[in-house]
Amino acid sequence: MDLVSPKKPILNSYLKLAKKLAGKDRILPSVADLKRNGYTKFYLYFRNHRSYFYQFKQRSDLGKRKKKVLEERIKLAKKLTKENNGLLPTTTELKEKHPSFLGYYVTHKDVFKDIPKARSQKTRAQHIQNAENLAKNNKGVFPGSTVVIEKHGWALYRYILRNPELFVHIPGIPKTSVETAKNETKK
Repeated sequence: MDLVSPKKPILNSYLKLAKKLAGKDRILPSVADLKRNGYTKFYLYFRNHRSYFYQFKQRSDLGKRKKKVLEERIKLAKKLTKENNGLLPTTTELKEKHPSFLGYYVTHKDVFKDIPKARSQKTRAQHIQNAENLAKNNKGVFPGSTVVIEKHGWALYRYILRNPELFVHIPGIPKTSVETAKNETKK
């Protein structure tokens, strides 16, 4: 089969280049290799016109990178576990000290299922104190959910939603939870 089409000169030149790059095994270099070696225009043409290059396969280095990242993350998880008495640090600590690991942990929990994770065990008094301090620092009114989540993570916000009766005395707490709590305490 002839790779050259007389009607399309650009296609012809790229097909000849593909044949040269692929060699006898008809496997083109990976995307990274093509770009690194100055074949970016060829790669873009190849990507947008794959049907013309059906006879070629392309090497992928994606698997190697994913495996390397996975190994690095597992190594970091083991290190953090060792430093934290056999438990991964809490989500808040990971967010502050290792944000890229936290993102990987959240999207690949199945990989870390065997590693126990610490949970934030704040007491009722600590949650109430944190909510009062947030209100005091915000001109006496409890700030919106975004601010609460940024400063204290989801734990405080979830605790407020689950136990609204404890926060009735603080102005600005989400209305639905406060109204529900006030109605229940009146009964």
